[in-house]
Amino acid sequence: TPIIPVYHGIDLTLFDGALDRPAAGPPYRLLTVARLTAKKGLDTVLAAMARLAGQGVDFTYDLVGAGEEAAALAAQAARLGLADRVRFHGAMPHERVLAVYRRAHAFVIGCRVLPNGDRDGVPNVLVEAMAMGLPVAATNVSALPELAVDGETALTCPPDDPAALAANLRRLLADPALAVGLAAAARELVGREFDNVANIRRLAAVFAAHAGDPPGRFARDIAL
Repeated sequence: TPIIPVYHGIDLTLFDGALDRPAAGPPYRLLTVARLTAKKGLDTVLAAMARLAGQGVDFTYDLVGAGEEAAALAAQAARLGLADRVRFHGAMPHERVLAVYRRAHAFVIGCRVLPNGDRDGVPNVLVEAMAMGLPVAATNVSALPELAVDGETALTCPPDDPAALAANLRRLLADPALAVGLAAAARELVGREFDNVANIRRLAAVFAAHAGDPPGRFARDIAL
């Protein structure tokens, strides 16, 4: 039996990466949108932020999302001396999340595999950030490298390595040409592989082929 991969997708009309990005240069605005849970590796991200602060990088960090790790992450931020740099926004409606995407210079996520095996595949927020034209620093676990390809569509590093994550963020901030090139390639890949309309049609075509329907008819009906 053949295995036919069809990625989940997003409604690309809701994530307009063609909008103007903020001008390159400090003060930088870094962003994560994620559920505040252990597999997202947000403690690693905060540790990377502390390294950037210690290196004199002028930035703020917006963390959008809710979850069981919220109190622990807030305590960590305070312990690391980041209380005046980190903004915990909690859960936000779609339009407000879009506004935060538009103001950001880079997106960062620190996904890891938990001891019980729990992990992300390709997080929707990674797809969204790339659709919005944001350069990305991410980890190379699970299926993330299928979208976040190191040196091509993102800068990636192993999980639980705040020094490497901070170094990748510094590269994105210090080299606007690199950041723009990665973001453009990522947006093109998202448009090709993660458009939910196109992927519904692909899935419908698979069903039609295995159901014996005339080629294309079932796919057209499903896509309407």
